[in-house]
Amino acid sequence: MRAPRDGQPQPKIVHKESKIDRFPSAEQLDQLPTRPRGEKPALLTRNRDS
Repeated sequence: MRAPRDGQPQPKIVHKESKIDRFPSAEQLDQLPTRPRGEKPALLTRNRDS
């Protein structure tokens, strides 16, 4: 893949957008069930209990 010689190479923002798509956006986070901040992930609580 060669960047165009028009003085405008492929912006790195394109790669950043592809990475951002992998992470949940603010709207997607709002759709997730809200958990209390004090609650630990299941793996941590399981390790503590056992």
